[in-house]
Amino acid sequence: MRVDGVHYPLLSWQFLSGDFACPYGVDTVDLGFFIERWLNSPCNQSNNFCNCTDINRSGQVDLPDFAIFASHWLEER
Repeated sequence: MRVDGVHYPLLSWQFLSGDFACPYGVDTVDLGFFIERWLNSPCNQSNNFCNCTDINRSGQVDLPDFAIFASHWLEER
């Protein structure tokens, strides 16, 4: 997939918490991705912690994950 303004390759630790989708930054596209996985469980290594939306790796996508996501709202890498 090619996304304008995105330079590949990157390692997972190089992305902001909450930047789930292209392009870079935490925005409404990422919010939609997060909401689709809201209250998913169990989140673990086998499902990549619910596609990385279990940001704090607690086992469920919940309010503490949303707080981390929201703290990066509209940030860009």
